Amino acid sequence: MEIRLAKKEDLDTLEKMFASIVEEMNKNGIHIWNEYYPFEEFEGDIEKNKLYLLVENDTICSVFALLDEMSASDCFEWEDKKAPAKYIERLGVNTELLRKGIGSTTLQFAKDICRKNGAKYLRLTVAEENFSAIALYNKNGFNKVEGIFEEYSPSLDKTIVQFGFEIKV
Repeated sequence: MEIRLAKKEDLDTLEKMFASIVEEMNKNGIHIWNEYYPFEEFEGDIEKNKLYLLVENDTICSVFALLDEMSASDCFEWEDKKAPAKYIERLGVNTELLRKGIGSTTLQFAKDICRKNGAKYLRLTVAEENFSAIALYNKNGFNKVEGIFEEYSPSLDKTIVQFGFEIKV
């Protein structure tokens, strides 16, 4: 497997991949993404060189954005608020590859990128209803921090409550 930055040519494949991810999430009672989010963010992420793909044999296994800041960051009691950190967002695993360790492998690559870029922490938020993602982060050594972030999603017509997690890299 290799990690690489996404390119605009990947957008069609990513759109299909995320349609499948949203369908799988909805089937499992996780109603936090839709046909707009997170896909609508990808083009901007690509332009800023922030969207990464885990690829094997020309198949996209997972995707994530790795950002320098996060708007909800002030809502959480991070271990060291002043330490350099990266924020992982929009992490999705190809539904054809679920339960094969792709999520854990993706997080390891993200931690490696953080270290190479001088970050001391990898941080994220996760919706309280996304039990499988929470289990993934716990399994991979992330610590839940104090605080919550609530955000109303007009397209979903609901408030999404998010928890913060971080790990030293």
